[in-house]
Formats: sequence, C-alpha cells, structure tokens
Amino acid sequence: MNKRKRISKEKVRENAEKGSQGGSDWFQPKEGVTRWSPEDAGKYAIDFVPYEVKSKNHPDDVEQGCLWYKLPFAVHHGVGANNFSVVCPQSAGKLCPICEEKNRVVKEDAEGNEEQIKQLSTQKFIAYNILNPEDASKTSLFIMSRGKFATKLEEELKDPDNEENLAFFDVNKDGRTLRVRFSEEKFNGKKFLQATKIDFRPREEMDEDEILDKVICLDEALIILPYDKLKSMFFQETEEEDGDDKEDKEEKPKSKPKEDEDEEDDEDEEDDEDEEDDDEKPSSKKDKGKDGEKKSDHKCPVKGGKFGQVDQYDECDDCPYWNNCEEASE
Repeated sequence: MNKRKRISKEKVRENAEKGSQGGSDWFQPKEGVTRWSPEDAGKYAIDFVPYEVKSKNHPDDVEQGCLWYKLPFAVHHGVGANNFSVVCPQSAGKLCPICEEKNRVVKEDAEGNEEQIKQLSTQKFIAYNILNPEDASKTSLFIMSRGKFATKLEEELKDPDNEENLAFFDVNKDGRTLRVRFSEEKFNGKKFLQATKIDFRPREEMDEDEILDKVICLDEALIILPYDKLKSMFFQETEEEDGDDKEDKEEKPKSKPKEDEDEEDDEDEEDDEDEEDDDEKPSSKKDKGKDGEKKSDHKCPVKGGKFGQVDQYDECDDCPYWNNCEEASE
C-alpha cells in the first residue's frame, strides 16, 4: 500500500474555524457511485471517506496529494432560457461571466439593483464522498448546501472535546462514523432538512487503496463550463452571432436569470447563510459609494436592526452593505 500524506488535526480544526468556502449535473459521474441525501427527518449513520486531492489550488488550501474529505463550490441558479443551475467557475479559480455581470451591476447601482444582484449571486454547496448508507460496499456522493450541514459539522469540529474526532474521515483507527440528526425546518413557508445534532462513533479500519479506488476525485470531477459557453448560455446568445454582434449585445441591458424553480434549489437558497460568495464581490460593492469615497455611515435596512450585527437576520444574505457591516463588527 502506498504511503499517502495525511492532513494534521490542526489543519482540520483551522479549516472548520475558517468555514468552508451549501440535484444537478455538477460532477462527472463515476461508475458505481450514486447520489445520496436524507429523504426524511431522523437519525442517519454516515461514514465519510477521503479522496486524494489533485488540484494545486484547492479551495480549502489543502496540499496536492493529501487525503481530504470535501470540496466547497458555488452555484449560479436560473441561468439561460432553461434556468440551469451551473457551477461558478470561480470555484476553481477561473473567470466567470456571470460574476463579471454582477460586478458591473453592483458598480452601476448597488441599492437600485438589489433584486438583480441577488439573482446573479451564488449559493454555496459542499460535496463529500461517503459509504453508501444502503450498501457499505459502494460509495455515494453527498452534496448539501453549506448552511444545512457543513455549518453544524464545523461547529462540532471546533469543539475542544472533539479533538480525537478531527480525522473522522480517515480510513485508519482515527476514522469515525457520524451519527447525524436531520430535523425538518421551515423558512418562508418552505420545508427543508437541516443537521441539528452530530455525534462521533468509533468505526473499523478500512482498506485505503480499495476506498480511494471507489470514490470520486472531487476537484477533478467538478464540471466547469468554458467561459464562452457559459457566457452564451447566460446572455442567451446564438452560435450565429459574431464578435461584433456580441459587443453590441454587451452594450444593451443584460437579461436577468430567472429564479430556479427546482424544489431542492429553492429550499437551499432560502436557508443557506453564505449564499453570496465574498470572493465574488468586488471591493467597490459595499465599502465604497458611487463617488468612490469609503462609506461608514450605512444604516441597517432591517427594521430594528443595528449596523455591525452581521448575519443576525434573514435579510443579511442579500444586503448590499454586508462587507461594511462585517467590518463594523470587527
């Protein structure tokens, strides 16, 4: 068996404290690997297993060749005439035409374009490899929005009492089975499942080579559409349009993507605490006004809200002054 590099417990804790950077065809399929997600409220025994990182620029800053257990990525909903949900190229450090359009709209008028900015923003998801709960001899892909699962897991990993559980995803004696309670929650009349309790239980060691053979290499399997293809899909351009036509189109008002009508995506959009990706927000979005001067006199748009109480209200997800509010809270 090849000796592969391990992530230190300190790295796992550091990543949990920092937070992860919340179907569709977002990953290339692999024979024998199925998709899994909890169907009803209740307790589930879940065995997370590692994959070998191949990317040189993993979003969790994990070194190439290390064994790791998740991949954060962002998704744009309601893209094009068919309302596709597509992975934001910035998830892999690439340019995104939708994020560029969002930045343009923000600079134009952040307050006046709040609804369009919300539609152009991303939702955060996390992907994991797990043993298939119905057949432990196989593996499954588990994807959930960050706020529904990862937030609770990170909370547990930051707890000093869980020091011995930090390598829960490893195949050796440090591996743990997670006993997860999913509870039914409701937001704006919509029901969804969210992890509300996580316990760690000892588990038997596994064959490392066998597991790595079965799992998906998440950073290699993530589907990133080429820039031009995503741009054409977003602006609903046709193949017949030449470069001049595209330039003319860019000078006209851009069509807004419709809200995604997929039930699962709708639920995720409402409850995900980190729906708008900070990395996608230009520096001028919230910390500068139209005159270019730094603004520090914003008022919280929430009735009874206090500026500086970041992420305390449901409306915080879509607030155009989020960055300023976060700075004020420091």
